[in-house]
Amino acid sequence: MIEIYTRPTKPYSKLAKAIFESRGCSYEEYDIDDRRIYREMLERTGGAKTAPQIFIDDNHVGDYDDLVAETISGRLDERLDIEQDIYSENWDLAVIGAGPAGINAGLYAARRGLKTVLLATNMGGQMLGAGNVENYPGEHSIQSDELMETFWHQLLNYEIEIKLGEKAKGITGDDNQVAVELAGGKELTARAVIVATGSKYRKLNVQGEQKFTGKGIHHCVICEGDRYSGQPVAVVGGGNSGMEAALDLAELGCDVKLIDIHERLGGEDILVEKIHSEPGIEVYPEASIIRILGGERVEAVELKDLNTGHHDKIDVNAVFTKIGLVPNTDFLEGTIELNDRDEIVIDEKNQTSLVRVWAAGDVTNIRDKQIIVAAAEGAKAALRVNEEL
Repeated sequence: MIEIYTRPTKPYSKLAKAIFESRGCSYEEYDIDDRRIYREMLERTGGAKTAPQIFIDDNHVGDYDDLVAETISGRLDERLDIEQDIYSENWDLAVIGAGPAGINAGLYAARRGLKTVLLATNMGGQMLGAGNVENYPGEHSIQSDELMETFWHQLLNYEIEIKLGEKAKGITGDDNQVAVELAGGKELTARAVIVATGSKYRKLNVQGEQKFTGKGIHHCVICEGDRYSGQPVAVVGGGNSGMEAALDLAELGCDVKLIDIHERLGGEDILVEKIHSEPGIEVYPEASIIRILGGERVEAVELKDLNTGHHDKIDVNAVFTKIGLVPNTDFLEGTIELNDRDEIVIDEKNQTSLVRVWAAGDVTNIRDKQIIVAAAEGAKAALRVNEEL
């Protein structure tokens, strides 16, 4: 029996449920917004306060990160007595990644009748942390995790094998097939592969960052922001994503310190106007964090004025970093042509330098990193694969 203590509207709870859904497993869901359920979770977990918390056959698996670790190692399938024989199948297409590009690649491949398997560590990619989306056709304004959920449940209507909790470690190919090496020593082969692994948040690379990651240092406001309601927080980055994060936190009543290395905020004019008219946001231009301070959790940041060299200590309970993204291409180094930003180089048909391998979305060298563009690129890549096969 699978039991999940959740906050149903929160991304990590949705991600945990998606892992079980991808395996065809049913589960009991308990909403911890009910104080009685919350107290029960505290008692069963020995004091864990965050959701989701997962139990299998009355044994505590842990939170979402613990669930992912169990899945990648193969222990989750052992617990559930699941034998997924996807590794010996003859697949037409393997899609790596389950963000907008990966999901739409899988959807269009399935519509074309290709025998397709979709592999990803989790569902959603960077889209889950994008906040409010106002530029997607058909949706005047929608939270990014809600939009991702609509993509996900549409995909579940098609004949496609989905395996979440899989991490690609390498790709090799020849004129006949492509082999995808996976964590845990497993390997899967297909006639073609679409890489849609997206990107990850760029690190600050300052003292204290590693120590406090997950303990006050975060990237996703819609995932973690509400735990800091009414508290002082810092947002690093003056582009669109940084300003949107600051505005979202201000709506939660936070005292927001928006820190940027540039003289002026660099995003859209409408966002800049909102920032400067919001009394709950204080902008620190031409400044950078050089150290993050605290005991068990973040308590302050040490800030350097880039003009004067003056150092200042600012008390905050959290730091949300929004300083750009790095493509998830570590597993491809030496195998596929990458540009100087480590993005996969593709041609007009989304083909890479490796035979039978295509790529789509933010992991590639396309100029525009937008949800709608990534979704379209995924569909385009699948159509080109179908033509080739």
